[in-house]
Amino acid sequence: MRLLKLVSFLAFALGITFVVISAFRGEISVGFILFFPFIYGEGFYAAIGVILIFISILLFVIGLFNFEKHNVFHIEEKPVGDEKNRQVEGGGILLIGPIPIVIGSNWKIVLILISLAVAIVIITFLLSLNLAFAK
Repeated sequence: MRLLKLVSFLAFALGITFVVISAFRGEISVGFILFFPFIYGEGFYAAIGVILIFISILLFVIGLFNFEKHNVFHIEEKPVGDEKNRQVEGGGILLIGPIPIVIGSNWKIVLILISLAVAIVIITFLLSLNLAFAK
């Protein structure tokens, strides 16, 4: 299962790398429908990048539903003395077009994710301007 996640991550990173290379070569164009950005391209690097990103998403979803090694529906009762006091904190960013929605379990995580979301939106906007006026 960890190998599948690692392969998925590597395929995604390699796909993004190929998409960036194709952007620098001028093989990718950027567009907007309403306020949703999209990219389309032609050429070897753009095609390989999109295929690798699609494969990485597919592998990630397969990894989520891989229940063979452990049964997630099995409830195991533990004695009260063996329970550890664990606190898990996390957060996430949902980008709907240029609008970031940030969810977090504490304020430090939320502030970090807000700054990350703003940086992603600004970088995406600058890249779309650069690609739009490159021709």
